[in-house]
Amino acid sequence: MGKVQAGLEPADWKPFDDVGAGIRKIRIRDAGGIYRVMYVAKFLELGFTPAEAKRLQVAPRKQINDTRLLKQQLMEELSIWIAKHHLKQAEATEILMVSRPCVSDVVNKKTAKFTIDTLV
Repeated sequence: MGKVQAGLEPADWKPFDDVGAGIRKIRIRDAGGIYRVMYVAKFLELGFTPAEAKRLQVAPRKQINDTRLLKQQLMEELSIWIAKHHLKQAEATEILMVSRPCVSDVVNKKTAKFTIDTLV
């Protein structure tokens, strides 16, 4: 998804013209083998003027950055809590009722692997 946000083409996509011109169907496969499908549109290809397209991109970019910062803050708080209680990852997994790799990903601040809801 980072490629799309940077204006580049994703690795696994195809046009989805049934919905409209400029729509792309993107498949993302996570480490567990689960696919997620997203549909994206480029504003210019949908007929918006360059100025309007730029204006429409500002809010989503801010939301993406705000979400990333919030996830980082939540992970930091969880990491501090684990350290404060001198917990080993195995102990934290039992208390938090999550897998050990999940705790490791939180401690290592792998924000892309979590939603805000999961971290809360």
